[in-house]
Amino acid sequence: MRRPALGLVLIAAVLACGPSPATPDSTSTSCTGPCASASTTDGLFVLELALPRLDWKADEPITGTSTLTYRGPAPTNVYGSGSILNFAYAEVGGTRRVDPVWTADCATHAIGPATPISVELGKSGGVSDTDPNAPFLRGFLFSPDVRLPAGTWDVTALADFMQGGSCEGGAHAMKATVRLTVTD
Repeated sequence: MRRPALGLVLIAAVLACGPSPATPDSTSTSCTGPCASASTTDGLFVLELALPRLDWKADEPITGTSTLTYRGPAPTNVYGSGSILNFAYAEVGGTRRVDPVWTADCATHAIGPATPISVELGKSGGVSDTDPNAPFLRGFLFSPDVRLPAGTWDVTALADFMQGGSCEGGAHAMKATVRLTVTD
């Protein structure tokens, strides 16, 4: 479940670019029509990724929200990284991709039927100097917003957590993907 550290560059990327907290002026859930969304279910848990639209310009920040909902009868705790929700980005038909990193701590997260866990679209990841996509990765990871170059992209919300008494409980690894188009 955890990814090994890739060095100081990776650590800097994690510290600089972890999933972004919600901001008061965020428009990620303001949709002019139905939001573009995807969801998946694992037992009593539902992971949803919602974006306000599917078409974006390369010069604008992409917004959205990932929400993990628990459909059990009463609140419970889940365990995992400091943030159990993260995001991956993959260029469809291309070689550019950003896979997230997770912290190695075992944090407790309260979740209940009326108290889902939500995070705004964010980014984390690592970069190696030997990666041919290193310039893209550095630009993406260290920019303040989620901006993608022109092309077709799969944006994936990931939930990675344990259910039970600690980080040794039953594992859940969930994905919800929305395909979007970015133009110049």
